[in-house]
Amino acid sequence: MRPTSICVAAWLLLLVVSTAGCERTAASAGKIRHPTAENILPDTELADVVRLEGRPGGELRSFAERLARARLVLTLGTLEGAPSSVFGAVEDVDAHAPGRFAVLDSRYNEIRVFDANGTFVESFGRPGRGPNEFLAPEALESHGPDRFIVADRNAQVKVLERTRAGMQQSVTIQLQFTPEDLCVLGNQIVVQGPMSGRMLHLYSTDGEHLRSLGEGYRSANPLVGNQLSDGRAACATEAGTIVAMLRYLPYVRGYGADGTLRWTSRLADFRTIGIEEGVEDDGRPYVLIGAGAGEYDQVEVLHALDEGLVILQTARHTAESDRERREYAELRTYVLSARTGNGVYVGNTLPRVLDVAGRRIYTGTNDPFPQVRVYELPSADAAS
Repeated sequence: MRPTSICVAAWLLLLVVSTAGCERTAASAGKIRHPTAENILPDTELADVVRLEGRPGGELRSFAERLARARLVLTLGTLEGAPSSVFGAVEDVDAHAPGRFAVLDSRYNEIRVFDANGTFVESFGRPGRGPNEFLAPEALESHGPDRFIVADRNAQVKVLERTRAGMQQSVTIQLQFTPEDLCVLGNQIVVQGPMSGRMLHLYSTDGEHLRSLGEGYRSANPLVGNQLSDGRAACATEAGTIVAMLRYLPYVRGYGADGTLRWTSRLADFRTIGIEEGVEDDGRPYVLIGAGAGEYDQVEVLHALDEGLVILQTARHTAESDRERREYAELRTYVLSARTGNGVYVGNTLPRVLDVAGRRIYTGTNDPFPQVRVYELPSADAAS
């Protein structure tokens, strides 16, 4: 995401993500720099400060070493060729059944299914706002081999199930916010996005809203609070923990499904982007994301594993990578314990990790063109 200037017409409560018509005057008054002090925690309140150097022992270190040694075994995606092999934008991947994985393409607004060898099996979904249609799909999760759950930025979560007629939409969850991510905890769908000061919202698979939890970004300006409460979420089922991180802040938090905050950790090397809030001379409020930004980070991936571990990836952006419109300059991978919040740095060689099933790691990249790359972990014995 490149730095964006955002004009706010307060009387309409509307964010306009554009610089058009939003020329700032030199004498803007009442500037507030974010993150503010109320959103910064002392290290004494943290479960861990995760650094690039130093690695704890035990399960975390063992898995981090295996992850760092994963080897590429399959690549999908070409610049030209059969329609099934050309992706528009790899948004998410889900290994929903043994020997099968599904790819969510947010450019073509469809889901494509492949077997373990990368052979195309089927596709479903199309552009639109109706049943079996996606407007701007953001995240994909499976709930068993024949049910897919898709977060659509059209303020919806759609549940698709296999019937005799093929994959059909069975449930539509209407949201009051734009979903940024989703995961599944048992029989509960967890959706990340700002609403009423909370950033995590739990629904039944039938679409009933159960509860909201997880404090979002603290701000007296609700528009700023909503804008800075976007982020990522992962459901660590074995640990019974929802792990969440706001896009622009270095804090990772673990919550129980009842809303209890279990732990908070911080990424020591996370660089926050410059964010400025103020009022123009003519009284128009503004929020400028990227003010004075050189290098900055934002959370890119949170993905939970069966072992109670979570893979976390942050994207480092630079002036050069933004100017060249690259996805990022560097992608850093960490592994955290969903039970304790302790973490370890892995390295910067893996693309976005979108799913892990058994020893296979499913990753996605859109730079220089969209591809799915599948890696294989060494066995635990080989890693030792």
